[in-house]
Amino acid sequence: MLSYLYKPYPSIIEEGYRKSTIINVTVALVVFFILYVFKPSLFFSENVSYSFLDSILFAAITFGVSFTYTNILTRIFPKAFNTSSWTVGKEILMLFIILLSIAIANFFIGREVFYPNSSFNIVTLLKVILATFIVGVIPMIVVVTFYLYFHQNKNIESALAVNEHIHKKSNSIGETTYQLTGSGKYESIDLKLSNLLFIESIGNYCDIYYLENEQIKKVTFRSALASFVNTLPADAILKTHRSFIVNLSKVGKVTGNAQGYQLHLLGFDEKTIPVSRSNITTFDAYYK
Repeated sequence: MLSYLYKPYPSIIEEGYRKSTIINVTVALVVFFILYVFKPSLFFSENVSYSFLDSILFAAITFGVSFTYTNILTRIFPKAFNTSSWTVGKEILMLFIILLSIAIANFFIGREVFYPNSSFNIVTLLKVILATFIVGVIPMIVVVTFYLYFHQNKNIESALAVNEHIHKKSNSIGETTYQLTGSGKYESIDLKLSNLLFIESIGNYCDIYYLENEQIKKVTFRSALASFVNTLPADAILKTHRSFIVNLSKVGKVTGNAQGYQLHLLGFDEKTIPVSRSNITTFDAYYK
């Protein structure tokens, strides 16, 4: 069970604003449909009958809370929602928090709609929270599990297919030398493309990993990753993730998980380089 919770999971942040908004709208529409069509006695009293406007209201609450977490808080606190370290456990925890927030909002707003003169009742609040979790927990776990194994199996199969072609690709990229510079006065290095491994962006700095006399070296410059993307040749270097660009000739093996690919570089085993799902198609095209 614990190993399941620690499995890498595709973060909704990677989907972008548009897709995450579509997901939130879809969830809200499902809530509206259930309330308006089936009129379940989940909140307050068995006599509650959800009108069209009532159902719209609760669907709007669902959308508003979900949108706040997935499209606003994730951008305000990016470190707390780090896509590279996102796991099944973190996804479930976030969804539990969203459900709890929806339940609390439903209680206070629903009380004003159905019982505007009623006083606060902790028992009723707990009943609303319980009802919300009864409705939401099972679909949540089912969707998270399906989403995990769908993307995991898909990316593992794709990675295996890439590995069949990876060693057929010529690694000859010439001995062209490129000057990489940062914003600091002495931040400059001349590198042969054949010696560059990858570049990782960390905040306002970039770590450049390269080979020198067959030894792995690292230099840190104050610079945006985009400046190196524009300097280096597009047919040999790929931005695989928002924080990484990699020398494709140094890729020795590709593995997959639910988040995308993991690149294992030749002669470098300190870490793997991620390929986000949005960049998989471009990466695959290089080896076809």
